[in-house]
Amino acid sequence: MKKSGLVMLFLVGTAFLLSAYLYPEMPGRMATHWNAGGEPDGTLPKAAGAFMVPGIMALLAGLFAAVPRIDPLGRNLRKFRKQYGMFAGVVMGFLLVVHAQILLWNAGILISPLFIFPLGIAALFYAAGILCENSRQNWFVGIRTPWTLSSSTVWKETHRLGAKLFKWAAAASLASVLVPDYSAAVIIASALIVAVFSTAYSYVLYRRETQGGKK
Repeated sequence: MKKSGLVMLFLVGTAFLLSAYLYPEMPGRMATHWNAGGEPDGTLPKAAGAFMVPGIMALLAGLFAAVPRIDPLGRNLRKFRKQYGMFAGVVMGFLLVVHAQILLWNAGILISPLFIFPLGIAALFYAAGILCENSRQNWFVGIRTPWTLSSSTVWKETHRLGAKLFKWAAAASLASVLVPDYSAAVIIASALIVAVFSTAYSYVLYRRETQGGKK
């Protein structure tokens, strides 16, 4: 985690520096939210708009660093710390890109979120798939249902499926760049499919394990 911690600090620092550098160019109220059509539909005061995402990144960096230390099953989490650190870096990198898009838009460089967002979400989904492939039972990271937390076998098999689903979701999100009007719907549907199928699968596996398939 030392290397990934340094990467997170670098990304957080970069976000704050970008805000400080471009702050004089920002309007009194900044566009910070866009609708599914790529049109801005939400604003924040200048200070909040410029430093909201860096603040979130700083909090998340602290959380990512703390989880392996506070998880009662931290020894398991440390077994896939490389993939955990990679996932943390992808999350922080995604937020930095989102932050840069917000700043540039408000500085007059109109880069559409309909291009940036699907690519970033695709990267997050793919990183989540890699994380699932390598995860071990723990309380904070992964597909945590009552059934995966009750059985290491159910955890392993559920995450094997989850890895495939997340990578499928990544491909769908990436492809949605070609149909920007539907990208939000594709991303939401992909996330729901991953959540519903992995949760249901963990329940079915647990029933089979504990009841031997008996009705």
